[in-house]
Amino acid sequence: MSKERHVKLRLLLEERGLKHQEVAQMVGMKPSKFSQKINRNKSDFTLKEASLICNVLDISMDEYFFVQDVSKMRNEVQV
Repeated sequence: MSKERHVKLRLLLEERGLKHQEVAQMVGMKPSKFSQKINRNKSDFTLKEASLICNVLDISMDEYFFVQDVSKMRNEVQV
């Protein structure tokens, strides 16, 4: 997740009046771990964690977790 995506997610939580601890509890994560990940202090959210967050917040994974400007690569078989 890019730094901008983390900011966007933090702003969404702020707009909705949700604290990191509340969201962490909703997705079954320790509040300290959630805060570390959303503040990019240690690691990124896993795909499973991102999916759970999207489900409980009713948001799009594409909008909040995927980087749009990553080029799409084709798999080509070379003979």
